[in-house]
Amino acid sequence: MAGSIESLMIINKSGGLIYHKEFNNDANSKPRLSSNEMLVFAGTLHGAYTIASRLKPKAIQLKNDSSYNINANTAPRVPYVPGLGVNQCSGTTFKAPDFFSESFPSWNKTGIKQIETDDFTMYCYQTLTGVKFIMVTLPHSWVNGLQQPISVADNILRKVYCLYSDYVMKSPFYSLEMPIKNDIFDKKLKSFIASLQRDF
Repeated sequence: MAGSIESLMIINKSGGLIYHKEFNNDANSKPRLSSNEMLVFAGTLHGAYTIASRLKPKAIQLKNDSSYNINANTAPRVPYVPGLGVNQCSGTTFKAPDFFSESFPSWNKTGIKQIETDDFTMYCYQTLTGVKFIMVTLPHSWVNGLQQPISVADNILRKVYCLYSDYVMKSPFYSLEMPIKNDIFDKKLKSFIASLQRDF
């Protein structure tokens, strides 16, 4: 699968691009965007995500559904897809062999989850704090045989979020909302993506 992952981006809650990593360095691949174009793209995507999440506000949904009851038992759940390479990553601070070992209520209920074009497929995952993790893959390159490719992408991006939490947010040298310059995070992310390539 990692062979099909083109890039990964992290966008802060204000819409600024704080991290961007390309994984496909093939000389025959399409030309890459410049750093200025990436910044504009991140801001545009943040705006589109915000608009998409407001198309049907939660208050209207709740008003129209009088039987709606928010609790852990009835909330939509994100299915767990095992074996996404974290078990093979050495040196992580996960407390168990796999941080997400079962399904749990999804807080990512609104906004853009997937954009599919002829040239790429983009998956979006927003955390509770508003940070967005974006994964760009080649179109239809890893969904063969998978029943729920969005769930698999969601699990991958959650595990990237765990690495971000462990190696970026716990760093005493990192300032919130600023670009990420962390060699350990880069190394762990590269190791995780390489383990995905071995697994798929």
